[in-house]
Amino acid sequence: MAKPTGIRLDTDTIQGKRLLRFDAIIVNAGQGPLVVKGRRDCASSACPDMRTVQRIKQSNGTWRGVPTDRAGRLDVGDGHNHWHVLRVQR
Repeated sequence: MAKPTGIRLDTDTIQGKRLLRFDAIIVNAGQGPLVVKGRRDCASSACPDMRTVQRIKQSNGTWRGVPTDRAGRLDVGDGHNHWHVLRVQR
């Protein structure tokens, strides 16, 4: 992880909660792009987590999938619905 920047306090306009916000960059130490794909067992809120696979581009142009132990989860709590790969910084 690079050092966080843009540290600021914000207020959730829907729930009125105080939020600590910051910008963060994960440094890719590899030679290729960081590509992570996720898959859920169902397409409803009953299956909030995804299994993730890191896709690694091979020198011959093909891709190899390597399962990870990191789950993906949809984050709707802060109002800008998007997917996270949990504990990716570890």
